[in-house]
Amino acid sequence: MSLVSFSLRRPVATIAFIILFVIAGINSYRKLEHENMPQVEIPFVTITTTYPGAGPKEIEAAVTKNIEDAVSGVSGVKHMYSTCMQNIAQTLVEFQMEMDIDVVATEVREKIDLIIDNLPEEAEQPQILKVNVNAKPVANFILVGTQSLDELYDYADEILSDKLALAPGVAEVQIVGGEELELQVILDGEKLSSHNLTIAQILDILRKRNAKIPAGTLLNESQEVNVTFAGNFRGLEEVRNLELTLSSSRSIRLRDVAQVSLAAKETRNLAFYDGRPAIDLKIVKKDDANAVKVVQHIREIVRKTRPLLPGGMELIWFNDDADFIAASLYDARNNIFLGIALTSLILFAFLQEIRSVFIISLTMPISVIISLFFIHFFGFTLNMITLLALGTSVGILVANSIVVIEHIFKRLEAGDNPKEAALSGTHSILVTVVASAGTNIIVFVPVAFMSGLVGRFFYPFAISMVIVTLVSLVISFTLTPILAAKLLRQNMPKPSFFMRGYQFVWNLLYGKTLRFYLRSLRFCAKAPLFFLFLGFLGLVLTLVYIAPLVGMSFFPNNDRGEFLVKIEYPTDYNIKKSAERTLIAAQRIRSLPEVKRTVSLIGKVQGVMGKVNQGVHLAEISVITSRKDERNQTMTQMRELMRQEFLNDTDCIVGVNVTSVVGGSETDIELEVTGYDFKTLDQIGDSMVNIATESGMLVDMESTVRIGKTEIQILPHRELLHDYGISEELLGLMIRGNIEGIKVGSYRIGARSLDIRVQLEHKEGLEQLRNFSLMSKEGKPISIEAIAYFEKQKIPIQIVRAEKQRSVKLFANMAPGAALSDAIEYLNKHIQAILPPGYEMNYVGRVEKMGEAQVSFAEAFLTASLLLYLLIAAIMESWTQPFIIMTTLPMALIGLFLMLFIMNTTMSLMGMLGTMILIGIAVNDAILIMENVKMLRDQGTPTKEAMFASVEEKFRSVIMTSLAAILGIAPMAFGQGLGCEIRNSCGITVIGGLISSTVLTLYFVPLIYIRFNRKS
Repeated sequence: MSLVSFSLRRPVATIAFIILFVIAGINSYRKLEHENMPQVEIPFVTITTTYPGAGPKEIEAAVTKNIEDAVSGVSGVKHMYSTCMQNIAQTLVEFQMEMDIDVVATEVREKIDLIIDNLPEEAEQPQILKVNVNAKPVANFILVGTQSLDELYDYADEILSDKLALAPGVAEVQIVGGEELELQVILDGEKLSSHNLTIAQILDILRKRNAKIPAGTLLNESQEVNVTFAGNFRGLEEVRNLELTLSSSRSIRLRDVAQVSLAAKETRNLAFYDGRPAIDLKIVKKDDANAVKVVQHIREIVRKTRPLLPGGMELIWFNDDADFIAASLYDARNNIFLGIALTSLILFAFLQEIRSVFIISLTMPISVIISLFFIHFFGFTLNMITLLALGTSVGILVANSIVVIEHIFKRLEAGDNPKEAALSGTHSILVTVVASAGTNIIVFVPVAFMSGLVGRFFYPFAISMVIVTLVSLVISFTLTPILAAKLLRQNMPKPSFFMRGYQFVWNLLYGKTLRFYLRSLRFCAKAPLFFLFLGFLGLVLTLVYIAPLVGMSFFPNNDRGEFLVKIEYPTDYNIKKSAERTLIAAQRIRSLPEVKRTVSLIGKVQGVMGKVNQGVHLAEISVITSRKDERNQTMTQMRELMRQEFLNDTDCIVGVNVTSVVGGSETDIELEVTGYDFKTLDQIGDSMVNIATESGMLVDMESTVRIGKTEIQILPHRELLHDYGISEELLGLMIRGNIEGIKVGSYRIGARSLDIRVQLEHKEGLEQLRNFSLMSKEGKPISIEAIAYFEKQKIPIQIVRAEKQRSVKLFANMAPGAALSDAIEYLNKHIQAILPPGYEMNYVGRVEKMGEAQVSFAEAFLTASLLLYLLIAAIMESWTQPFIIMTTLPMALIGLFLMLFIMNTTMSLMGMLGTMILIGIAVNDAILIMENVKMLRDQGTPTKEAMFASVEEKFRSVIMTSLAAILGIAPMAFGQGLGCEIRNSCGITVIGGLISSTVLTLYFVPLIYIRFNRKS
């Protein structure tokens, strides 16, 4: 018994099953977690090594090369990037997508363990971390108040962060804008000298006198007692009164030669909210946590915490991901319902019968709701990609039910009763409907199995489309015939006066359109090869002239009303100077229209590999503007306004970025050149910036070439040091204590453990060094200039390496209206021309991902086309008819590129996805026509007349299903709500291709069939 027969025999049972799945779908919708994009795991591992006091060159030679050599032996390494900075070496290893991040991280640790002994003794243990792109900041809020910055930081670090870290789904709380407290021992150099004391002696005394040692346990008959030697410091007075030595029968204590206090560490980063000193707190979610739920938990904690804040403190919510995700998903859901409504209207316009429209319109939401159950079953979230699948399928869903209803009507007109008409009408079109649904399914099998990042990203889309199509197919063979048997009759109620007038006008216009089409088709049939040539010529002209103007891009950026202005000042700036200029820059930005608030960070910024992201010369300004639906300027115009504010600031590098769809704010273009000579690489870097500027297609250009930072090297007179009995190690230790200070143990306050730092009192500039003296073995003071000399030089602030070679990088964003593909072509042509032998250029970041995606989509397109041909051949039992049907595919490219050109939209990855959708849709009309021709030919109708009769009979179905598909997708394609940019890019592509494929199908399929079947 077929599914159709069972449904008509057992309608109550069938509807009961459908209601059950609808309830399951509604319940699944409540449980579906909301995300902006599907979670994709990319295997990254970072190795960070701290080498105190070392410059970039020393770190490269002693640390980075050893680590790179060790890690390169791990299987599955795709890319390796290293950045050598003052005190720090960082290596990022990217593995192939198929590698298990836990396995490769373990292998990396094993390789690093083998070369630990090869690293300098002063270098700290390398920290090896798995990088998860899904573990990203989802909320950001600001703590301001009348208290000092130290007090604000202390409260944020000790109380706020602990509360927030306990929220479900929170991985960490990042704090910027202050430093931890420490116990500072600021030594007076003159007093030290007068008492014949040195820094080394103070360090040794503090280390020995601050000891807490577990002594073990004591046992008696019934008890076990722990014993601990508690020789650690228990209060500041105890530290101040620490006895150092006896001189002239007088005890010398630490307070006699030093100031002892609790104070913040040296300030290396600052935060400001609208110009006010602040503490910035970023909430980072766990990789598997749901962003919306995490933000909801954080909001509740913040709501409860605000009344408990100390007087004068204020906790301000700056931004989060949840609002945008909720608003964009809400807009996407509205687009789906609007698409259903528009589709119902076009159906009513054609069918002119409310019962048929009701049947078809009911199947669409039911199919969508039931699909939600299976989407939840597969473990997907409700995100932009899965909603895009549901949105683009709205117009497609209706096609199956339309065809079924039309054939049921034919059987009713032939005299069958409603039940028989429903059964025979559905059976008569069974093969065509299955073929149509099969074409929609078969094209997404290659998409689901695409490799690389794009494959992981679009897997939920492909599976969701398959689910929706299968559910729609089942509904077309169950609910549609059941409702048709119950609601449709041979003698339908007479239409009202208004409807009769409407039918008269509609039928008149429809009749004229049909007659015009048939006359034009017969005219073209007189010289089919000529008109086929014209169509082919139109395709060639489109690909040659229009497609290059459209250009290629990676992913459309969503307008979230959030911008990130990054500023890099001269490398010799201190934090005070950087803060002054940043506050002025933030004030200028806040004066722009639609800007609501800003947060400025100095010293620590978001960064990508190859860019320094820590340093007092770096700053970033997070900008919140009005929502896109509340302001007049577009995202591109707002970015340009911000860029214009910095045109005259020629001594700093400024970039204006927006948050990408997968998080972060990486630039559009990241190009690297590898080689060996520093000077040559620097020259290439400067030339690349000039070339990018001359192109006119790029903005925010910068390279990794930087003016070196001034370094003062203190070179010892070794013979004099030996005569005075001072070792080089002791001298270096004392100089470090003079300038930076030296950590010596810890000081506990309750559950807190603070560092103890010993350093000499600071003086301005070089006086800090020139006034420094130390004691000889005879106890006489010696000036530093007597045993060492100073030498100034420029050192690089960073050394960038790629694939175990030195490299220079170019970063840039696209100028408004420019296409990424055009910019790449320009850079390839001009940069390759300046590269010396042995130097190689490569694109990384978005450009590399786009190239991989193009290859993946090309493979998927070819595979889907082959599978589609074989499927149609199997269903129609013919090798030639599938060829005729598939001529509609290249014809879809004409409308596709024309629509992108008209809408001033580039072909992005979402556009490529739309092209895959077109493959399945474009052939449906041709299948409908060719299946009917086959039936007429079997009845003995001549070839030419069979084709004319078929297109005349199926003209209404073709136009109706195509318009239904177009209007169903139109809200996705032309909507202007939040998050619409991704939907627009896909929807515009589908609509453009549908328009041209529908029109040309009505001509090309008949002409090709007539031309190549003329003998029969």
